[in-house]
Amino acid sequence: MAAQLPKLIIVAGPTASGKTSFALALAQHLNAELINADSRQVVSGLDIGTNKESLTATGKTLDSDGRILRQFTVDDSQTRGWLYNIVSPDQKYDLQQFITDAESVIGSVAAEHNLIVCGGTGLYIDALVKGYRLADAVPDTGLRKRLSGLNVSELQNELKTVDPQALAASNDSDRVNPVRLIRLIEKAGKTELPPAAKYQTVLLYPDYNRDDLFRTIETRAEKMFEQGFVSEVERLVSEGYADSPYLQGIGYRQVMSYLAGDLSYDEMREQTAVAHRQYATRQITWFESAGRGYKLRRVQFTMAPERYLISELKQWFDE
Repeated sequence: MAAQLPKLIIVAGPTASGKTSFALALAQHLNAELINADSRQVVSGLDIGTNKESLTATGKTLDSDGRILRQFTVDDSQTRGWLYNIVSPDQKYDLQQFITDAESVIGSVAAEHNLIVCGGTGLYIDALVKGYRLADAVPDTGLRKRLSGLNVSELQNELKTVDPQALAASNDSDRVNPVRLIRLIEKAGKTELPPAAKYQTVLLYPDYNRDDLFRTIETRAEKMFEQGFVSEVERLVSEGYADSPYLQGIGYRQVMSYLAGDLSYDEMREQTAVAHRQYATRQITWFESAGRGYKLRRVQFTMAPERYLISELKQWFDE
């Protein structure tokens, strides 16, 4: 009999839909640890602007292809989580690194604990659901040299030509990161190994009202500034990260413009909320597209997990 594929619950959806609180509540019932699938929460120091939960290192670590991954307790719960605070703001972190790190955690933890993947970065989720296998290839030095001479706008146009879906799916920081844009362009020109499922997955997705979601986004944006978002960005700048591509991501870009005197305080707050609404719309398009082929199990993230759902998932893990 063939070995059974590891099982993952995936809690995914648009920003501000309640993914993390729902995943934490679910984890308490399922003896589960979390795997972060938010591409900005892998970065140390980007906390308020990414709505990162409070994290406390447990002291447990894993080696993943030379990277040290730390385990944390997440929020005020006793739930353990992985793939937070992996890199500093001057270091890149790409899809291949995420796949490698996620596989390291799954391989080390799945025998003792169930696992819940939680996040809204579409490519990260897609990689786990479909089993991406990114082929190693010798870099095309001629292409890389030509691309290195292009500015961000020119790189965006090039990526739009060779792989418009990759451009549409990229987050705000990737869109203005020349290194990331070059890698996406190079990747578009390669023949990749076909996906092959590595995991059994259940994809939980919010049953939401869009107007309510957008109101929650407005409230969350206000709360970020009340919690000291501007001070967080000032600290990152003072630590030498002013040129970090991550500071051109959602919210951070608006605060940087405010600090430069290009936006008033009210304009910064409003544009931050608008940027988050636009991001949520892109996430909805990604996850709900028929062409994506996801089997979305819609549940209420804003409520405690239903007893029948917990029972069903326990049985699924035990099968």
